[in-house]
Amino acid sequence: MSTNHVSAARTSSALILTCLSRRCGQRAQPLLGTSVIDPNVVPRLGWRFVSTLLRVLPSLLMTGAEQRIRCVGAVVFDDAGRLLLIRRANEPGRGRWSVPGGRVEAGETDHQAVIREVAEETGLAVDIACPLGEVQRSAPDGAVLDIHDYSCRVTGGTLRAGDDAGDACWCDAETLPSLPLVSGLIEALTHWDSLPR
Repeated sequence: MSTNHVSAARTSSALILTCLSRRCGQRAQPLLGTSVIDPNVVPRLGWRFVSTLLRVLPSLLMTGAEQRIRCVGAVVFDDAGRLLLIRRANEPGRGRWSVPGGRVEAGETDHQAVIREVAEETGLAVDIACPLGEVQRSAPDGAVLDIHDYSCRVTGGTLRAGDDAGDACWCDAETLPSLPLVSGLIEALTHWDSLPR
């Protein structure tokens, strides 16, 4: 191996360690001294492999705390300006009131997930008007729920609790503060100018 290659390999090894340390912190420590970052091995692995390693390895080392789960929520009002709420039957937020919503399933778009979740939890059919914003919440397993909320309007159906909703109701501005709500709901709705009347 030429002097230039050894120097480049040492530089690449240092770069890998620096990137892993910055991205993964202590989780990178078991890699110290392994052949993956040995300056004599890097050139034989190939630069394409090393660049892929830099891109992929941090995610392989991540714990559940960094896992992000895409979710959706539906902000729906009736003709009287009341907000559609469901009482969650499962964690997170079991027993608390929230807007209908849940995880986006594999192969689903946000819009498909919103329509499915509202139908499953409330029996109502909706159309999506526009995105309102997003919030992040912690899941019980340490993952992060990345929730994208959409303004929706009812197009059909009859209100009834279903799926993982213990109850469903239309809520007015006077009643909302008295309910046990999921954390951050009033703040998000206030920020999006989406509180009930």
